[in-house]
Amino acid sequence: MKIRYRKVSWVFIVLILICMPLAPGALGSGKVSGRSFNYVVQCAGDISLSTQAQVDAFPGTYGCSEISGTLTISGNDITNLDSLYSVTTIGKLNISSNSNLTNLNGLAGLSRVEACRPDPAGVLL
Repeated sequence: MKIRYRKVSWVFIVLILICMPLAPGALGSGKVSGRSFNYVVQCAGDISLSTQAQVDAFPGTYGCSEISGTLTISGNDITNLDSLYSVTTIGKLNISSNSNLTNLNGLAGLSRVEACRPDPAGVLL
């Protein structure tokens, strides 16, 4: 009985240590026993960024690489999206009213966008 208890305890401790990097705000990849892995943190719901400060704070505030809802980027003081580098999937992307935004380089990591609504004024086109 004691041996079984010890095995269960060690398995539990190992699972906790492996899952710790999956906490919100922890993005990217890691190595366990010489094997590389990437993991995904998903934000459920909609996210709206209306200032450059909110865009810059995205990794610390949300810390996700997938957004299941709508990501709205709308604000005249937004000049770059560089802090969104870790986002790979977005349910719906809505970009509008961004006269100072000259490129979308920060979204280069996107591999999937289910729906997109670009700025109707064509500022980025």
